[in-house]
Amino acid sequence: MKRRLLLSLSISGLAACARKETVETYPQGQPKRVHEYSRFGAEDSLHLRKVTAYFLNGKPEFEAYYRRGRLDGDYRAYWQNGQAQAQGKYENGLREGEWEFHHNQFTLASKGKYRKGAKEGLWTEYWENGELKRRGEYRGDREVGEWVGWNSRGEEALRSTCFEANPPGHYRSFHEGGAVHEEYDCRNGRRTGVFAANYPDGTPRTRGFYDTNGVKDSLWESFHEDGRIASRETFRVGVWNDSVLRWDDSGRVLEKGFFNMGSGLLTRCDSTGWIVETRPMTANRDDGENWKYYPDGKRKQLLVFNQGVPMSFRRWHRNGALAAEGVFADGKRSGAWREWDEYKRLRESALYENGQLHGARRFFDSTGALTRLQKYYRGIPTEGSFPGIPGGVKPSPQLHFPPPHP
Repeated sequence: MKRRLLLSLSISGLAACARKETVETYPQGQPKRVHEYSRFGAEDSLHLRKVTAYFLNGKPEFEAYYRRGRLDGDYRAYWQNGQAQAQGKYENGLREGEWEFHHNQFTLASKGKYRKGAKEGLWTEYWENGELKRRGEYRGDREVGEWVGWNSRGEEALRSTCFEANPPGHYRSFHEGGAVHEEYDCRNGRRTGVFAANYPDGTPRTRGFYDTNGVKDSLWESFHEDGRIASRETFRVGVWNDSVLRWDDSGRVLEKGFFNMGSGLLTRCDSTGWIVETRPMTANRDDGENWKYYPDGKRKQLLVFNQGVPMSFRRWHRNGALAAEGVFADGKRSGAWREWDEYKRLRESALYENGQLHGARRFFDSTGALTRLQKYYRGIPTEGSFPGIPGGVKPSPQLHFPPPHP
């Protein structure tokens, strides 16, 4: 008994003599990361025993133990208010055994087991109010078997066996109150066969079919809440084939097109029947001149695509004057981009490279005088000047051009 007591005191003494070193601090001087090394040996990863990280308020962010340069032993992480966030163990650098993750000190977020860094066995997830959220099994970090989910009120929200590890499977989710939300079959995690989605009152929202490869096939229809048809489109191996039609809740056509294996022209209209956009497409990708129009039919914007990749851009004011233009390289803004007011006066110009501002960006007033010059290097402002006003760098927002895709 004495020998055990002496051994215990000896180990405690060695631990107490562990060397601590603050390796990182906050600007105010508080410790951000502290390393503890074994009593003997160099201050390197081989002799590192513990790492403690701290928030700016002085509370610990996490505590981790190491052995031979790898995480090994208890691990604890905390929220900024000091409450537990996660706890478990590592073995040879990998998570092992029981782990718990917390919303706060009173409520678990999830719990389960790891085996050699992969989730294994039963896992349970919780809502912040403590109600069950999801429960099911993992095998080698992959969901298997049947998973059941609940909403935050404790009502069943889903029941699914649609996972990659399951050859056949079925998915069913529910609205509050119990009405079926979505339902479909699957194989190895891919949707197959009939797909159905409903509104909370049980009336149909979407109906369609997936082929054995998990892509849309045959007729797909969607409906407004009052039961009126909202869309009707036909697919073949995942691309539009035959007619495409969409209606608003009053029955007016919003989109129409006819396609042959994803190639065709899609036309969009506003509620008064005016054409607002025409989109030529190949294999369901924008391809060619994508035009947008003002309600009176005048041109508004032109984006030219090549097999889904934008090539050039133009926009016009309502009076027909050019408002902006630019080009793309590999789908990203490139070269000179310019913007004019409705009186054809240049107001902004900028240079781009690989989608980032690179070079000079200039601003002009209504008289054409330069009011500001800002230079960039790969998106980072480097130097700037205001004519007549001494100054240095002043970061600027991006130009007002819309993103590449509508």
